[in-house]
Amino acid sequence: MKQSLIIVALFLISGLGFFGKAHNRISHSVLPPPDSAAPFDLVWDSVDLNGIPKNPLWGWQKTGGSPPEVEDLCLDRDLDFGPHNDPKPFRHPGCTTQKPPLDEVEWWRNFYECGAGTTTPSWMMQASGHVNWNVATYEGWVFWESHSTFDDDYNFRLCTKGQAGAYRGEGETIGLEFKAKETVNQFSDWWAKFRDQVGTDNEAAKEMVRGKYAIVTGLIGLDGVHDFHAELHPVWAMAIHVNDAAADDTWAIFVRNWGNEGECSKQSHWLRLPALPSDSSLGTYYFLLPWRPNSSSVSLSSNTKFCLNYAGTGPTLSYVPGQGVLVRFSLPGPEKRPRLNGELHLNWSSEQAGPSDEKSPCDLGGQGPAIAHLEGGPRAKINRALRASQEEPDDRLAVLLRRMTPEQRARYAAYLEVSEKGNGITSAALATSQRTLRLQMQKLNANLPEEDFESFSRLIQHGTGSVTTFDNTCLPLAAGAIAPLTSLPAAPGQPPRVDAVRDRALELEIERRNDALQYALGGRIPAAARSQVQPRRRGVQRNNR
Repeated sequence: MKQSLIIVALFLISGLGFFGKAHNRISHSVLPPPDSAAPFDLVWDSVDLNGIPKNPLWGWQKTGGSPPEVEDLCLDRDLDFGPHNDPKPFRHPGCTTQKPPLDEVEWWRNFYECGAGTTTPSWMMQASGHVNWNVATYEGWVFWESHSTFDDDYNFRLCTKGQAGAYRGEGETIGLEFKAKETVNQFSDWWAKFRDQVGTDNEAAKEMVRGKYAIVTGLIGLDGVHDFHAELHPVWAMAIHVNDAAADDTWAIFVRNWGNEGECSKQSHWLRLPALPSDSSLGTYYFLLPWRPNSSSVSLSSNTKFCLNYAGTGPTLSYVPGQGVLVRFSLPGPEKRPRLNGELHLNWSSEQAGPSDEKSPCDLGGQGPAIAHLEGGPRAKINRALRASQEEPDDRLAVLLRRMTPEQRARYAAYLEVSEKGNGITSAALATSQRTLRLQMQKLNANLPEEDFESFSRLIQHGTGSVTTFDNTCLPLAAGAIAPLTSLPAAPGQPPRVDAVRDRALELEIERRNDALQYALGGRIPAAARSQVQPRRRGVQRNNR
């Protein structure tokens, strides 16, 4: 009997992540396209200059011709799960043969958002986190959606060429997500302007990017906590064509090689870029920006500047007439969490050069994607949550926070602020923070219009909404000629590898949010807060292994 109990206990502990992959580094290299693709196999015909699959399709798009849907093709199908009766659809060859790994938080670590009553745990039918295939580069037209209050993600939609990689049910688009705290909160110039608009006027933020052409590299997968929509999450590199003019052709760009997937996940995903020939400690990433019609050459305009958080230089530029402008970046390994952002200003040879971008197929008379909820942003999400019981984690939290009293909201925001500082959670510190925040909460109560709730949402984003500035070095690039090439460089023989590494900082962030809810609602206040003793380590730890 004792032996049986020990075996059961070990099984349960391993399922909770104390043993196995939850604490290890998981490497998964790019999978080759199979000869006969299952509905959710990722297939492609070409790669970009980094060796990354370019505009890959789902297998169903090859055979059925339209964007797929998990519910129809994997969850509701009569699949034969064999003698083991394994109900995980993403392990069944009738759904996908590529066995994509999962990134999902343990239910006991984030019970309210990702546990019982939200999505079905992965050991049953679905996945309570993210199902990830691999690195991919997509081209298309970008649209702004919202800044998530709860996991601090910036949310875009990408209308891809030929609906490549899109998912039926999300306007045949791909979601783009990256954490503000990891990226845009430290960015400058165009990105800083965009961040400011997001914080003050979401409609103006939409206009800054509506239907702009973009090239995006990220981790392609399905979001198991949001109806399995397709997404690039995290986004590692993004170039948005923000001004289409021959005399000042402007691209807003950022590049990095690390990032997490926000709520209901526990890993940081590291992109191992091809090594720079002259320095193996640096990885290289290329953007190939499209050639402008009727132009014979291109030069660099003034105002080009890139900011980076590591010792290095900005991008190097070259071009191949008729094919495009090559922008090459060199970054240290993802362990150092490098990031680079800036604006690239180009001057084309002829003022008569035609527009470089075709019109977005998702643009209906300038109104954006042909899906109404994209134009609603956070308010539409809150309205949906109030109309019906939603299973999405952010909807559940939106309802809960909206129903709080002003005092409860002050307690919630105070706990986030104090715990994020990492100096210990004490009753005195909480009281001081609450006194400050209570003044900002006086205009808020459970029945005020959504505009006031959105103000509260902005206040509590990643703590109290403060923007942390790290040590960025900004390097202007001198205006002048760009070196021409006779041909494009060949893609590397080895494609980039993606490593999934446990992200302790993300786990602590989720724990902080859950503890803040308990504190605000008068539940179990952590013992450390009652005894004024430092609790388990909190705050953001960087370079976790």
